[in-house]
Amino acid sequence: MNAFFWIGVMVLFLIIEAATPMLISIWFALGALIAAVCSYFGMGDSGCILIFAVVSAIAVVVFKKFFGDKFKGKHEPTNADRLIGAEGVVESDIEPVLGKGTVLVQGNLWSAKAKEDIPAGVKVKVSAIEGVKLVVERTEV
Repeated sequence: MNAFFWIGVMVLFLIIEAATPMLISIWFALGALIAAVCSYFGMGDSGCILIFAVVSAIAVVVFKKFFGDKFKGKHEPTNADRLIGAEGVVESDIEPVLGKGTVLVQGNLWSAKAKEDIPAGVKVKVSAIEGVKLVVERTEV
């Protein structure tokens, strides 16, 4: 394996990095670059493979340790998850024993359940989602 082989490996990892948002392949491209330099100056194949593996592994570990948290996006609730913590109004009485009841939350009517009977018109807060039902609690006594 000569320096051109390692340059080709580097280009391959750069293409993979450009196609994915993971920020992982770039560190293997760095390992391939260092291996190409070592190969150019006469290091043998096994030495270049070892250099590639070690440099890539160290680069990934160092990046993840020091900068990994900065590249994590914050969790944005999506779909029904965004309803947790939202307030609404009971539209039809919630009866825990019968499993009946509906609430109006953010302009949408949802099936709901609670630990206690809650009559229509009472304000509630969504505490969880179980299946397709919102689990609600009274916000007023």
